[in-house]
Amino acid sequence: MKRSYFLLFTVCSLLFSVLLWGCGGGGEGTFCSKGAEDIGVDICVTVTPKDSSNVNAFVTDCDNSGTIDSKELLKDHLATVSITSKKINPQSTFDPYPITIKGFTITYIPDRIDSPGIREFTPLGPVNIQLFSDGTISQDVDLVDIERKDEFAQDINSGRFNSNLPQRYTAVYKFFGEKFGKQFESEGWTTFTIGAFCE
Repeated sequence: MKRSYFLLFTVCSLLFSVLLWGCGGGGEGTFCSKGAEDIGVDICVTVTPKDSSNVNAFVTDCDNSGTIDSKELLKDHLATVSITSKKINPQSTFDPYPITIKGFTITYIPDRIDSPGIREFTPLGPVNIQLFSDGTISQDVDLVDIERKDEFAQDINSGRFNSNLPQRYTAVYKFFGEKFGKQFESEGWTTFTIGAFCE
């Protein structure tokens, strides 16, 4: 049974890697709208880690002072999301705007089968990203929050997973909303390493 799970994970990982390579590869990628035809607008999402792609999950005495100061405490690690919208038919006199993105989720995919799983993220509060015209807007959102950092550190220290640090993950963002009674969604992804870093 364990071998079957390993084989399934390996196949899924290979398929996902091929998909990323086919869409441009690298550290970031994007899928444009599913449901674009229904709303008349194509929406593409690009995600980039803010400040650094190295995510610190451990409280570390970075300056070797013997104490932990406020700068060394854990905090949410953010990413910058760039959302580009474009009318499918620019010649049309019909205006499909404004369009509201109402929510998003983040799914974390580890590079290694023996890495800890990171629980899917959904914002606690409402998401209200407004698109008023063709163009690109940017907004900072969570990449890995404190709660998931703490869970990762506990898993590493439990001895149940590969404890070599840092470890590499892909964060897949799915943004969604509704317009004219039709659902739409767009995906973007970015890669990051998580471990013990001095930020």
